[in-house]
Amino acid sequence: MISITINSDHSVTGTIGAASFTNGVIRKNRGNPDVTGCAQIIECGSIGKIFNDDPLSTKEVELWLAPMEGNMIDTELRFTEGWAQFPMAGMLLMKDED
Repeated sequence: MISITINSDHSVTGTIGAASFTNGVIRKNRGNPDVTGCAQIIECGSIGKIFNDDPLSTKEVELWLAPMEGNMIDTELRFTEGWAQFPMAGMLLMKDED
């Protein structure tokens, strides 16, 4: 399960599976979203194990967000440690008004 909260100051907190982050930042993708499919990026920073058998005890990740369609948004979890930009998972998120 993934849960994220985006605050008015562009800070982000949330959970990705069993891992949580508190110092995330959301920013616009500088590329063309029509070409890249990515409108915004949440820099989560270093997180812990996502699931029990996760081979990495910590990892730096980002969430790449496609343009919003209704209340749904296509999202990709990316491993971004060092110069890496390795896709780890794709998901569809639903906006909750709470």
